[in-house]
Amino acid sequence: MDSRDLLEYSQTLRNRYLEQLATLPWAEVVKSRGASFDSMRNILLHTLDAEDRMINYVIPGRVKDWVSRSPDEFKDIDSIRKRAKEVESKTKSYLAKMAPTDLDRKWKYRGWECRLCRCEWRAF
Repeated sequence: MDSRDLLEYSQTLRNRYLEQLATLPWAEVVKSRGASFDSMRNILLHTLDAEDRMINYVIPGRVKDWVSRSPDEFKDIDSIRKRAKEVESKTKSYLAKMAPTDLDRKWKYRGWECRLCRCEWRAF
């Protein structure tokens, strides 16, 4: 499967998840669930941050430009929708500029610590 197709599929699923969250009262969206990212809002925001960071910062070699955002900045579904559109637009723009050979490129990256759960990601 082409990496771009996989990203598009991921974005489609994430948007379906977002639209389901929009049907819930906000208190349910931000309620602590004891999950890895605590609430359904935070889980969704983590998926956005993961895509944004990897596609738009790690792969292009701009890791030091990354600025983590707090989930508490997002006070309603519309603010999350806006973030999702921003990330997806940046991802599509970056992928459109890639040559087919870029999709096969291997990259190394020292681990980083996730701000929300303190997990470490390593890609080698």
